[in-house]
Amino acid sequence: MIGAGATDGQTGIQQPSGDANPDFEQLTALGSRLYTAAQQGDTKQVRELLMSRAPVNFLSADANDETALIVASQNGHEEIVSILIDFGASKDVYARVCSLLAGAHFFMMAVSH
Repeated sequence: MIGAGATDGQTGIQQPSGDANPDFEQLTALGSRLYTAAQQGDTKQVRELLMSRAPVNFLSADANDETALIVASQNGHEEIVSILIDFGASKDVYARVCSLLAGAHFFMMAVSH
């Protein structure tokens, strides 16, 4: 169930609603849907899935164990990257993606000259 959740009094970020303990299949389905929404740049769907307790650091087996944060970064979806980090996405993963992208950029610059 995708619900609105309640806003915490300090940050204004809505707290997730839905089942307190989703089972493995539910988490896998939510994680897969989150990955796809992040890949497609669907900000509204990303928010709704996170509010439904989609696992923010879910590793997509179909995409070489990439997370929604990785795929959103690779596709330039800055707002989704910010949302994922706000919901606790691993910044270590984000740093790794940034360094990989920077390395690829510098490699392409070096080869093109």
